[in-house]
Amino acid sequence: MKDSSVVEEGRRHKETKIYYEIAINFTRGRKSKQVTTIKHFLTMGKRFTWMIENKQRIA
Repeated sequence: MKDSSVVEEGRRHKETKIYYEIAINFTRGRKSKQVTTIKHFLTMGKRFTWMIENKQRIA
């Protein structure tokens, strides 16, 4: 394994953790029971992060 791939893996893990925390916090606030899988959490987290970066309101 090259050094760059190890760094890339670590960076992706960190991003994933951030997305996961955002999604959990958001769903906990809304008391949503729809989101049950980790994949769902990650998808939601990425979308919310994108919305925040683009200064859009999270509805």
